[in-house]
Amino acid sequence: AQGPLIAAVVSGVALGIGLLFGRTGGPPSAISWSLAFLVSAVAFLVLRWYELRRQEAAVVGVLAATLVQVMLYLPGVLALGLPSSIATIGYVLAAVVLPGVAFGTLYWKRGLSAALAGHATALIALALLA
Repeated sequence: AQGPLIAAVVSGVALGIGLLFGRTGGPPSAISWSLAFLVSAVAFLVLRWYELRRQEAAVVGVLAATLVQVMLYLPGVLALGLPSSIATIGYVLAAVVLPGVAFGTLYWKRGLSAALAGHATALIALALLA
């Protein structure tokens, strides 16, 4: 009976750390760690509370972490002053949602090190293209 409560408390702490660092411009690694933990915590809670398959719980966890990431990035994206709401939505989809889902899925399937390596590879590729 204490397992879900402990997971919920730890998930809340991880989310708080991610929100704190997201608001203060802190280290991105802390944000990545807290989002990765959030995927696991949400998937664990969904598996404990609902009768879902592991794949479905993973999808819920990845989508929850992606939604949190969108909330973290949204103030910065709005500050860019893009010309229209369509441009803002497109930017959020391309820069936050697609990578969030891709790296979240990679985290669930292959682990944290694979997700971080994929993220680093994507950043290096983008830097070379710029």
